[in-house]
Amino acid sequence: MSALIKRIGEIMLLAAALTAPPARAAQRDSLLAVELSGRARQILDSGGDTRQALGLLDRAVEADSRHARPRIERGRLYLELGRLDEARLDFEAARWSDDPLVRSEAHVGLGEVYRRTPLRNLQAVAEFRLALQTDPESREALYALAQTGFALRQTQGYRVAAKALARLICTDPGYRDAYRLWRDNILDQSDDELREVGACLEQWLGQRPDSLTWRLELAWDSFRLGNPAVALGRLDELAKFGMQKKRAERKILEARCRLALGDSTGFESCYAQALDLAAEEGDWDRIRLEAETIFTPEEAESYGKLGNPRDIAAFWRRFWNIRDPDPLDGRNERLITHYARLLYAEKMYRQQNPHSLFNTSRDYNRLISPMASYYEFDPDLFFGKSRRLVLDQRGLLYIRHGPPDRYTHQVTWSNPMEIWYYGNVHFLFEKRFGAGEFIYVPSVTPGAGDINQAMASESFRDPLPPAEIEFYAADFASGDGRVEIEFYGSAPDSATGPQPEVESAFGVFDSTWKRLAFDREPAVRAGGEWLGVNRASLAPGAYLFALSLEVPGRRSVGRGGLELKPFHTGRLDLSGVVLGSLPRENAPPVHSRLGVTLLPRSSLRFARGETITVYLEVYGLGRTNPGNVRSYREWVTVGRTEEERKGFLGVLGGLFGRGRREGRTRLTLTFDRAPEGFEGPVAEHFTIDTADLAPESYKLVIEVRDNSDGRRESRAIEFEIAPGPGG
Repeated sequence: MSALIKRIGEIMLLAAALTAPPARAAQRDSLLAVELSGRARQILDSGGDTRQALGLLDRAVEADSRHARPRIERGRLYLELGRLDEARLDFEAARWSDDPLVRSEAHVGLGEVYRRTPLRNLQAVAEFRLALQTDPESREALYALAQTGFALRQTQGYRVAAKALARLICTDPGYRDAYRLWRDNILDQSDDELREVGACLEQWLGQRPDSLTWRLELAWDSFRLGNPAVALGRLDELAKFGMQKKRAERKILEARCRLALGDSTGFESCYAQALDLAAEEGDWDRIRLEAETIFTPEEAESYGKLGNPRDIAAFWRRFWNIRDPDPLDGRNERLITHYARLLYAEKMYRQQNPHSLFNTSRDYNRLISPMASYYEFDPDLFFGKSRRLVLDQRGLLYIRHGPPDRYTHQVTWSNPMEIWYYGNVHFLFEKRFGAGEFIYVPSVTPGAGDINQAMASESFRDPLPPAEIEFYAADFASGDGRVEIEFYGSAPDSATGPQPEVESAFGVFDSTWKRLAFDREPAVRAGGEWLGVNRASLAPGAYLFALSLEVPGRRSVGRGGLELKPFHTGRLDLSGVVLGSLPRENAPPVHSRLGVTLLPRSSLRFARGETITVYLEVYGLGRTNPGNVRSYREWVTVGRTEEERKGFLGVLGGLFGRGRREGRTRLTLTFDRAPEGFEGPVAEHFTIDTADLAPESYKLVIEVRDNSDGRRESRAIEFEIAPGPGG
């Protein structure tokens, strides 16, 4: 009923206009044009017949050819129908309207006509700019100008789009998702643009406190502009707003801010939390973006195949732990170094021209050097990687290998160039005409580095000099089906002055470097070295391990694989073998088991004439009848290992008498034992006199026979006897 009443009113208004005196004819024609245009718009908005709407617009233009609004509407309809020439005529006619807003719409319409015409994008840009001269706040003109800039491609077009979107954001950031369009597509955002857009967005967000994702991006902008403290403040605001999304990314940003402020401990703590949050949310985007710059080809391939969230979490644990110089000290210098390099590269080696063909076309990139046909070089090594980080090719090399040992900067008659030297190899970067920045130039000159190898590897200089660590392990039954593993490690004692406090640390990890066990104990000085003993109790299985001695000013770390086999239950079995010496008088005990103390020798190297103390444990002995006691026989064999010296140095040693054997190379011992007690493990220990053994490598084999049932078990260990004082 209301629609009918409205229609009757329109008819009465139209009738009044038709019966008006001749002096009011122009007004009558204008009203008719408006009425017909309105009806056409209603049809189009409701998805009605476009031919009917076009007929109404034709009648509106005939009714008042001077009225621009029907021409604007008809021109837009022609655009939708693909009738570009007719649309152009209508928009050109509408340009002469007295209404500046209509003139602006006419220029926008003409721009759209040219944008849809091949090779006319530059004319489209001109029309959109004319529209903005007439109406500087025309959101439609700004958006269309940005889209045309993207269509132009390369640097010129993206600059047009960037300026248009910046203005549109300051007018209405939410218009057709203008801010997201600018954020995701404009890679070469300048610092001035970041500040301009940030100020406008800040004002807009003041009225929309729920737009938290955009506030997070403002925090990233503050960080990029060199204001980590401001970025941290913005993150605090997000926490107050109760933002629950993107927790991993927020922690990554907090970590980076803390590192930029010199807090490496806070950085590592936040980064570890970010990994945990990413595992919960399944959001690894930012972590991957910032770490894939040092992926090996194998890591890149394997990561692309991962789908299970647990597998992805395991990948990142393994990724950083295998690069950690010491996975036990609670500090990952490689991780810190990576992010310090990344921060420097973002400041010093940001791409100036990311949308150029030099950075977006593989074929174009191949043409930059006449040597490219002789040098197998895949441009994807650079512009195909971490494009969102917007780093130039020097920056990507810097992140992998750090600052060059030296570099030279040369200015030729054509282009500036930089030559980066790493050791004896160099890499050439040249600022080619049109590129706008330094790009890698393949070369086959003497000393030129292999860029393929360089971008598949990485370099890291540990701030601490290495100190050799020697270690071995012995396994023992723990009585609950688990295995107790003991590691004996030593490193040179280079301390002078007061004796420092040194600790030994030991960690066991699964195959993904998830920590399963950890032990830290004080180390002691023994014979010019630091010696530590660490223990862990584990279920049988395969593990990774790391062992370190925290020698001041040195890095003493060992790592490897460990396979623990279960002990037999209820029958004879033997533990691992420990070799060492008796502790000196009044010296603190380093190793003690079942009442037996000794000083393990982690190097398994003894001087000739030194007495070796041997320790192991016997499990599962049965009782013999008569007597109901336990007893066993033990055979000990010490024999030279079969491996002989080989190669040129071995021949020279034989010619000049070096390494000549003087003394025995085999030793046998036999013991009959009757331990006290009726159950439990037995501590077996004895000594070996090495005075008559020639300096050689030996294998110690211990075989035990349980007298109750005749079962036999054996264990073996290799050691070395070096010449003693005086040879």
